[in-house]
Amino acid sequence: MADPHPADGAPPSGDPPADGPRPRAGPSDELAEVARLQAMSLALQAGEVMLTNGVSVADCERLLRRILDAAGLATCDVVVELHRVTLSDLSLDPPRATTVVRKVRASSLHLHRLDSVEVLVRSLEDGDVALVDAVADLDRIAAEPGPWPRGSRFAAMAVAVAAWAVFLGGDALSAIAAAVAAVVVSPVVTLVRRTPVPEVFAIVAAAFVGVMVPYLAAWSGIELRVPPAALGAIYPFLPGAAFVASVTDGLSGSPLSSLARGLEALLVGLGVALGVLIGLRVVEALEIVPADTVGGPLPAVGVGAAAFLALAAQSVARDVPVRAVLPTALLGTMAYGVADLLPSGTIGEDLVVALAALLIGLVGGVLARVQASMPMVYMSVAIIVLVPGTTLYLAMVGFVRGDSSVGLELTEQALATSLAIAAGTALGLAIGQARAPDPARLPNLRLPTAAAPGAWLPWRRRTAVPSAGDEGATGDGPTDGPPSAGAQSPP
Repeated sequence: MADPHPADGAPPSGDPPADGPRPRAGPSDELAEVARLQAMSLALQAGEVMLTNGVSVADCERLLRRILDAAGLATCDVVVELHRVTLSDLSLDPPRATTVVRKVRASSLHLHRLDSVEVLVRSLEDGDVALVDAVADLDRIAAEPGPWPRGSRFAAMAVAVAAWAVFLGGDALSAIAAAVAAVVVSPVVTLVRRTPVPEVFAIVAAAFVGVMVPYLAAWSGIELRVPPAALGAIYPFLPGAAFVASVTDGLSGSPLSSLARGLEALLVGLGVALGVLIGLRVVEALEIVPADTVGGPLPAVGVGAAAFLALAAQSVARDVPVRAVLPTALLGTMAYGVADLLPSGTIGEDLVVALAALLIGLVGGVLARVQASMPMVYMSVAIIVLVPGTTLYLAMVGFVRGDSSVGLELTEQALATSLAIAAGTALGLAIGQARAPDPARLPNLRLPTAAAPGAWLPWRRRTAVPSAGDEGATGDGPTDGPPSAGAQSPP
C-alpha cells in the first residue's frame, strides 16, 4: 500500500514517471495563443494594406517584422511577395506551429492608409495601444474612405491636369481643354475597370481620351495650344508609385520584386504611349490640323507655381493625408527648381535629373521618418514632375509621322532619363532613411489619425505611457491623450 504521506522530495508511489508530469495548457497559455494569432492576423492585414497601396516588398517586410517584434514574435518568419504575404511561427511544438498566408488583390491607391498604418505601428511599439485594439484600429484603417470627399478628389484631378497643361506651356484655353478631358476620362476609366480586362487597358483608354478631347476642341475651331493640353490630361497616369517601389526594392536587395515593379511601371508607361499613339493615328485619319498658336512662355515663377498647384491637386486626388499635401507639393516644386536652375548644358541633362531625383529621395526619406509616415506617401506624387512625359509624347508623334528614327531617339532619351531618376531616387532615399533624425529625440508632438475615430495616437515616440487610471484610458469618446496600455493582451 502506498504511503499517503511520503517524505519531502520523494515522489508518491503510483505517480507519473520520474521525468515529471506532462504540462497542461492553462488559461494563461490559451490567452498567449490568442495574442499570438491576433499579432499574426494584424501583420497579415497590415501587409495587405501596404501592398495594395504600392509599397515596396522590402518596406512591407520591415513593417511586418516591427509588428511581430512588438508582439513578442521575433522568431516568426516573414515572406512578402508582390501578391502574397506568408507568416510562419515554427518556434513552438509541432501541434502549435502556425503558418498563415494571405493573397493580396490589386486595388486603387489610398495613400492616407499608409500614413495611418505607420502611426498605428509606432503606437504598438511604444505600448500606447493594446494588441486587441490595434487589430480593431487596422480594420477601420482598411475600410476608411479617406480624408478627401469623392467630389473633392474629382475636382482636384481636373485642377491638376489644368495646372499640368500650364506647366507644360499651355494657355488658359489649353488648361480648360485639359480639365474637360479629365472630366471625360474619369467615367471612361471607371467603366473599363469594371470589366475583366487588365488594368493597363484602362490606362490606354485614359490616354486615348486625354489626347482626343483637345484635338477635337481644336477641330471645332477653338484656338488653343493642343500638345500641352493633351500632355496635361495624361500626366496623372504616368507611373510614379510603381517606379518608387521598384527603386526601393532594388535598393533593399530584392531584385526579383524590383524587376516586377519596374515591369509594372514600364507597362503603365507603355499603356500611356499606346493610348497616345492610337489617339494621334485617329487625329491623322480625321485630318485634324490644329491652328498654330503663338505665345510667350511663362516666367520661371509662373511655371513653378503651376507645378506646385498641379502636385498639390494631384495629392488630393490620390488621397494623400492632409498633413502631407503641402510637403509633397513643395518637394516636387523644389526638385523642378533644381532641374531648371542647374546648367544642364555643362554637366549633362541626365545628371541634372538625377540630382533633382536625389533631392526627392533624400527629403522624402527624412519626412517619412520625422512625420511617422512612409516615403511612398511623398515620393509617388512628387516624382511625377521629373517623369519625361513630354519626351514620350514627342516620340509617339515621330512614330505617327513616319519618322521612326526620331521616335526611337526620343524613346531612348526617355529611358535614359528614367534610369537617371531611378539612380538619384535610390541614392537619396538611402541617405535620407539612414541619416534622418530619431523621432524619439524630437519634440513630443502628436496628431490625430483616422485609425481610431475620436481618439489620439502618438505622432512621435512618447517617454511615458499613461496608467490605466488616467483620463482617456476608457476609450469612450474623445480623449486628451492616447489610449492606455493598461488593458493590453498578454505578450
